[in-house]
Amino acid sequence: MAVSAVLVVVAGCAGDGSEEGADVTMDSALSEAIDVASLEENRTPYLGDNSRVVALVGATGPRAVGESTLELRTGQRPYGLVLNFSAVADGVTPDVADDLMMDRATLLLATIDNVDEVRWTLPEDVDQGEGGVFTRGEADALVGSSVAEIGATAEGLEELVSRLEED
Repeated sequence: MAVSAVLVVVAGCAGDGSEEGADVTMDSALSEAIDVASLEENRTPYLGDNSRVVALVGATGPRAVGESTLELRTGQRPYGLVLNFSAVADGVTPDVADDLMMDRATLLLATIDNVDEVRWTLPEDVDQGEGGVFTRGEADALVGSSVAEIGATAEGLEELVSRLEED
């Protein structure tokens, strides 16, 4: 029997929105949207470490795509993290969402040791059971080496963000 935990986290709705830089748009540079210090601080060996995983997802700035809830699939391999978007930001098409999420998925795969894949669904995907998926192997291929090794330090995470911005 597969076990799936659903954490109700509305990404991008924390706080009152009055903070400077609270709105991350698809035009923002990845380095402006990512909180590398939080990625480093919350790195975890286990997808089941709910509080750290929530912090890691938040550190990747998923609000650039829209509002989402988080689901952890930890019952059997492949272990997965799923962001279910209930609404998308203005101007975010499925192709834009995929581009934004591949970068964020790469950073999550670099900071959660046992996650095998990151999935996402957009509001129109829910009924069809479709959406995007990005695996550890795909992330490694994207950057040309192991994202886990590159992302093992704060400096490596900065390098990974730079590589993702170049692609």
